[in-house]
Amino acid sequence: LFLHNAGDLECEDLPAEDCAFAVSSSGARCMLQNATNELKCQTSMVMSDKRVEWIESSECMQSCGVDRMTVGMSPDALLDKSFLPKLCSPSCQISCHNIFDLYVSLAVGEGFYLPSLCQTQPVRVHRKMKVDSTPLIKPPDESLPAPAPAP
Repeated sequence: LFLHNAGDLECEDLPAEDCAFAVSSSGARCMLQNATNELKCQTSMVMSDKRVEWIESSECMQSCGVDRMTVGMSPDALLDKSFLPKLCSPSCQISCHNIFDLYVSLAVGEGFYLPSLCQTQPVRVHRKMKVDSTPLIKPPDESLPAPAPAP
């Protein structure tokens, strides 16, 4: 849900039930933290490059298989074989860029490229991630020259 009061969305001002997957006016992602047995919304170091002043819709939360009361940010959910098919679903990838892009960023931090993972079988992905620590497929590095054509 896009917010209408431009320039004033601060994570720390959000109630816990609106925090997870929200994006502040500065573009910082909000995350729910457990502070002294109370859930509080905090600004994370993770930036969104596509959205600002955004509170995620319930439809996207359901479509992507995420929970509005998720505490912190972690790529650990990508190891859950029941989560990945929801995250990789067309309705999540196409309609819910905020959530999908967050997990793309988290996956890159772990050394793999989520869109490539989404093209494989979820069961094989789960097994591959646990057994093999090498990246599956990384996005192309724009700074490297193109390979020479085969003779």
